[in-house]
This record gives sequence, C-alpha cells and structure tokens, in this order.
Amino acid sequence: MPKEKIKLSKKIEEILEHCPLGVSVANLEGDIIFVNSVLTKQFKIKRKNFLSKNVKDFYVDENERESVRLEFLETGVLKNK
Repeated sequence: MPKEKIKLSKKIEEILEHCPLGVSVANLEGDIIFVNSVLTKQFKIKRKNFLSKNVKDFYVDENERESVRLEFLETGVLKNK
C-alpha cells in the first residue's frame, strides 16, 4: 500500500514559514513534509535534506518517538515535558 501523501494548504505553509520559531510538520509515519526556513537555519540543514528525513532520525532513543506518537494519537495534543 503506498504511503499517503499529506500536503499542507498554501495558507498554512505561509503562516508557518513566517513563524519566528523553527517549525516542522510530519505525517503519522514521521516523514517530514514541511520545514520552515528558521528551522533550516537552526539545524544548518538544507530544506530538501530535511524533507528526505523522518523525525526518528532526530531522536536519540527510538522508544521516545513511539511514546510521543502514541500520546498524540490518544490525546490529539503534544506538550513539552
């Protein structure tokens, strides 16, 4: 089964791009589908390279990613801890 492609609306992309904080958006599989220019500068990674990554590439502990994913699926909200 092919992976579902999620595309952000142009309006949402525009809002996130102009956010003064680094922002990325990923699908439920963790594939990064959007990253703003602030985050590319913070990580010193080109946008096209970010978009070829999965969020688990940025976790030291893969179990932590799964815990975050499950929390989001159960509550619909993620909070800094």
